[in-house]
Amino acid sequence: MSTPLKDATVGQLSMIKSFYLKDLASVTDEQLMSKPNGCARRPIDFSYEVVNVNQGILGMLKQQPADETRAEGEKDGIWTAAPAGYTRAQLETDLTSSMDAIIEFVSSSTEEQLLAKIPSWFGEVPMFSFAMFAGTHTNYHNAQLAYVAQMGGDLDNHWF
Repeated sequence: MSTPLKDATVGQLSMIKSFYLKDLASVTDEQLMSKPNGCARRPIDFSYEVVNVNQGILGMLKQQPADETRAEGEKDGIWTAAPAGYTRAQLETDLTSSMDAIIEFVSSSTEEQLLAKIPSWFGEVPMFSFAMFAGTHTNYHNAQLAYVAQMGGDLDNHWF
């Protein structure tokens, strides 16, 4: 049975995923792969970070051992930069999969589980709250993505 807490968490994460993918579609391939002003992080890199952080969040939600909560690249200390040859299509697939996995986990959890405190990067927090950090972090980088599009002259809001 669904609960208001579960519905709100799933709804917010689903909406944020949708917004990110819409804004991602609004940047050109050149914008996605270039460093704004020649020195800022490439949008493909901070988007890749979103995927890796989401994977870490999912591991912590599942209460896996710390070594298993890190994304593959993070084990080597390289989780904030996309690997060579990483494409827009891979990013879209990975971002969708990472958000969907968290959404699915929350959807299959009981209200008691969602309210139970779990260890997180920020100390013990309710499970739903840490799941929502995936949305907070994704939205943080979505603002960067939208700003890159605006610097290229795209002033549209792609969410509506």
